[in-house]
Amino acid sequence: MNGMNKTLSKSEQQKAELINKVAKLINDRLPKKDAADAVKFVQQFFSKVPPHDLIGRQEEEIYGSALAFWRFAAKPNNDVTLVRVYNPNLEEHGWQSDHTVVEICTPDRPFLVDSVTSALTESDMTIYLTIHPVITLCRDDKGYLVGTLFEDEKIPKSWGDTCQYESYMLFFVN
Repeated sequence: MNGMNKTLSKSEQQKAELINKVAKLINDRLPKKDAADAVKFVQQFFSKVPPHDLIGRQEEEIYGSALAFWRFAAKPNNDVTLVRVYNPNLEEHGWQSDHTVVEICTPDRPFLVDSVTSALTESDMTIYLTIHPVITLCRDDKGYLVGTLFEDEKIPKSWGDTCQYESYMLFFVN
């Protein structure tokens, strides 16, 4: 993962190995022009997830869920919140889960996770997993994804002035 120089615990090492396997799947399966951004997205998407929430999951599940979200987030949003709720299955989504999935992509602002968590629990949903990274994405003037940046990465001049922090929320619920 980008910028990690410290000694990792055994569980952190297992998590890093799992994310590296997912990155390899992305590089093997996606066109080269998309793979680099997808890998950056996946690395940032899972960077703050506790290892115990990922270890034991199949790399295909992590690959499928992250790639489905990355493709969803790549849609033009023009500062509009994107929300998708679905029950993933292999045929339609390329991955499967026993849980209903709630995906939200929106410009970052305070209290997003608290607000969504409250709404889900008020609807008698049980939340099994919450992932909430804030990722820097750059979009063109029509809102299409141009690129993904790590925190310490400079914006390429060709991308212009179109980057912003975007909040991604993934909930597994029943």
